[in-house]
Amino acid sequence: MKRGILNTQIGKIENIPLNINTSRNMVALSFDINEVKKSFLNEYYTSYLTDIGNKLDVYEVIVGAGMYLMHGTIIPHEIVCIEIEAKSDYVYFVFVLENNRSYGIIDDESLIQLIPIFSLQQMAFIRKKGSFMHLHLDKNKPSTVFEMSFSVDYLLDLLSEKHFLYQKLNISRDRLNSSLLYDFPTVLDPKMKSILYDMIYCRYSEVAKNLYIKGKLLEFFALLQIQMENKIALTTTTVVSKIERQRMMEAKDIILANLLFPPTIVELARLLGTNACYLKQNFKLVFGSTIYGYIKQVKMERARKLLMQKNNINEVARVIGYKHANHFSAAFKKHFGYVPNKVG
Repeated sequence: MKRGILNTQIGKIENIPLNINTSRNMVALSFDINEVKKSFLNEYYTSYLTDIGNKLDVYEVIVGAGMYLMHGTIIPHEIVCIEIEAKSDYVYFVFVLENNRSYGIIDDESLIQLIPIFSLQQMAFIRKKGSFMHLHLDKNKPSTVFEMSFSVDYLLDLLSEKHFLYQKLNISRDRLNSSLLYDFPTVLDPKMKSILYDMIYCRYSEVAKNLYIKGKLLEFFALLQIQMENKIALTTTTVVSKIERQRMMEAKDIILANLLFPPTIVELARLLGTNACYLKQNFKLVFGSTIYGYIKQVKMERARKLLMQKNNINEVARVIGYKHANHFSAAFKKHFGYVPNKVG
């Protein structure tokens, strides 16, 4: 059976029918960080529609020396999952901007470990040569992400030998399967998102852009390190039960369903059968953000997407709940670090 193939600079994407008698399909992708090491700085944009209706819009920045950035959207029409094969060892960071997704990795006991990543969260994996990872997406829901991939040696050079991630990366050299770099997701706060967009939309010349992106990456990892240290300190003293975690998932769903007129914390706590204190504490533990901070993040991300679609600033302000465009512009700049008319 004929396969539709998309070749990028780094990997190859194929539509592989799992069963000729059904519409269930898998997409296979191979990724080789060694190809990144050979390049100085290259940029690629790919827009691709498969023969079964899966749409991919991908912008790649190959920084060189083992650093790769990608900003993209997948709209799955008939996808069951995406299977990603690692052609060499590397570290993979994923930052989810729109809609939840789940990754499946095989652990050392040959069991599939499913890791959900919710909107506006980030997770990292250590990928091992020859191992496979499955990405699960919701049908017909656009999934927008930033991805960063690095050679193991590159990250080791950034870390102290006493750092827990340094030790984990070294231990991973002897493992056969992929694993989590750390055991909990981190939140994409406004400063971190601003850095990601700065790297993607940088319009400097080749040499200046290469230096600029490398500097921004160091700044990003510093913020990520601070967040991880705070998260570790918090989780060592507080554990969220499975029941409370599910309750926080319900809280998130209620918020997203009533984004323009969200319930107050007291009202939300009453709907969930808990009290405001526990709600605020557990929500931050699960999502890494306060409830009001999460609402603002979602609103601003929706606003940015609407602006990229060339919508009028006044209209975007109204859609996300601002009566005055100047108030929206001020909030947008505070959140992302640049004014709305710079988007696009």
